[in-house]
Amino acid sequence: MDTHFIQEKIQVLDGGFGTELQTVGYNIQFSLLMFRGFLMCRSEILELLFLRDHKTTVNEAQENNTQVLQNNSLWSAAALFDKPELILQIHKRFIEAGSDIILTNTYQACISTMINSRGMTKAAAESSLKVTLMLPSDKAKLVSLAKQAVEEYSVQKKVKIAGSIGPYGVLLNDGSEYNGNYIDELEEQVMVDYHMQQTIPLLQAGLKVIAYETVPSCTEAMAILKAADAIGLSYNFWISFSCKDDEQTNHNESFCKSVEKISYHPNILGIGINCTSPNYITPLLQSVSTSVNSLPFIIYPNSGEIYESDTKKWRNGKCTFPNIEQLMEWKDLGAKVVGGCCRVGAEKIKELSMLVAKLNSGYSVS
Repeated sequence: MDTHFIQEKIQVLDGGFGTELQTVGYNIQFSLLMFRGFLMCRSEILELLFLRDHKTTVNEAQENNTQVLQNNSLWSAAALFDKPELILQIHKRFIEAGSDIILTNTYQACISTMINSRGMTKAAAESSLKVTLMLPSDKAKLVSLAKQAVEEYSVQKKVKIAGSIGPYGVLLNDGSEYNGNYIDELEEQVMVDYHMQQTIPLLQAGLKVIAYETVPSCTEAMAILKAADAIGLSYNFWISFSCKDDEQTNHNESFCKSVEKISYHPNILGIGINCTSPNYITPLLQSVSTSVNSLPFIIYPNSGEIYESDTKKWRNGKCTFPNIEQLMEWKDLGAKVVGGCCRVGAEKIKELSMLVAKLNSGYSVS
């Protein structure tokens, strides 16, 4: 196990890569989209689309459904093909904001999606997944984007890199990663194969730590463990669940029991919670306080804002992120890495970093 990746002090993870891409202008906002032939309304991921043509209108998108699928099924990973320099820029923005750990922009970079939406061969798609880490400086050389960003700041601080892999649902492009409905109809081996297919190119690119993120179900978490065993290489990982409330994963399973089932694995670095309201984090951590074999927690919730579909605007919820009271509770409950997910960009990570610095220096409420 990589004993240096998780430390005694709290470390800061980066935030939502797609959120920060939106901040620098790589997106278009829709409320409704004709997608794969039917009208659907989806959460933030469908609200904030990343198109090549930033002037595309809703009507044009509806009339040209095939092109929308081609351009957007990769979501933020499409920047690899359209604006690869932005990937480096976003990594640097998060490092400058105070991130100790950054994630590769590979969450949505599914091999199957690249094959289907970009007309690529399997070999080319696997190569592109590696290139998601890399910026071609010339025809012969590839330099890791994430590593390049880290190296530019190596004098000031040591920043770590983990490879990001989304759940099986991301390749379905129907929002089912947020409820895990595919779990009920899918054979476990299909998920095992998917996670092997996504993991191996990242390991071949030199990564030693993988983050399996937004996992909605214990069934898929167990499939990830089987994939890790089948790969057989020496690497570490964390599995991060997404939860619908303060007790259940997004697939209506007990978070506590799910954690108990996976925490035994020798290569697991910690247990994560991401893409979840910050309001639920404390009770979720309390529910597993004696169930994780002393594993640390990696916590990166959404901002806590609530999207109002009628006004197409975001407003603050009951619990916004970050604040010092939250962080103190999470620290006491075993959190060792804290970052952000949806709607948490570099500015919020900067705020978070300053709060974490306070905690690491011994801050306490008098």
